[in-house]
Amino acid sequence: MRKLMVLALMGALGTSAVVVPVYDAHAKPKKGDTEATPAEGEEEVTDVVMVATGSDALDSIFKKSEGPIETMATLRDEIRGVNTKLVESLGLTQGTPFKDALMDLQTKAEGKINVSFAENKWPTFSAAEGCPENVKASISTLNSSMVELTSAEDKLKDVGKQMGVVAEEAADLAAEPKNLGLSATQAPKAVLKSKKNIKALNMGVDVTKDLVKELGMLVSDVQSVFKASEEPAE
Repeated sequence: MRKLMVLALMGALGTSAVVVPVYDAHAKPKKGDTEATPAEGEEEVTDVVMVATGSDALDSIFKKSEGPIETMATLRDEIRGVNTKLVESLGLTQGTPFKDALMDLQTKAEGKINVSFAENKWPTFSAAEGCPENVKASISTLNSSMVELTSAEDKLKDVGKQMGVVAEEAADLAAEPKNLGLSATQAPKAVLKSKKNIKALNMGVDVTKDLVKELGMLVSDVQSVFKASEEPAE
């Protein structure tokens, strides 16, 4: 499993650092790859770093990315929290795949779980009549986690768009070094740093797209395990 980390060092821009690690739970190791999984050890990490450019004009643009990056971090935590909280509530080993945890829940609930989908195709869960009492808490935990993600896809697309806009705005300004308010010797350095930041933002856009895919995988796993419908379980 690989870990992609987006790290924004915005301290020089008047903000604190924001770290956004994103795990691809469905990534398959390449042939000969001995990389450990999260449950087994270390992970491959890619750092994308945003730095102060030395140009107030450029830095004021890049500062606009602080909010979107923090939102992306929050949404990432909520997405990851679905499986983490379910696994914990079921007493399973952390690192257990989401689909396996769902199957364990289905088994312990003796199949007595109602699963339905809203118009946005997002699942909700409730205990059906006869569901064992000791499983109801896990069902409630899963449902609460899923409810938190109801609007996550729209938010991810929105912050991805915002980061893309910041990248484009910065690129436009950097294309005109004379407008950076710097000397002829300082401007090229600021332009070079801005290119690194723009690359970081574009990476962030890709991360939001990957998180949207992970949301879809969560729903797909639910459908696979429960074969959900809007009809309540008997």
